[in-house]
Amino acid sequence: GGIKNYFVEMNLGLMKASIPYLRHLQV
Repeated sequence: GGIKNYFVEMNLGLMKASIPYLRHLQV
């Protein structure tokens, strides 16, 4: 655990959420 893991998980979540959004913009 720790702050580093928190930020890593948060960044992964943002990346996964942004992928469909970016694909939507490209269409």
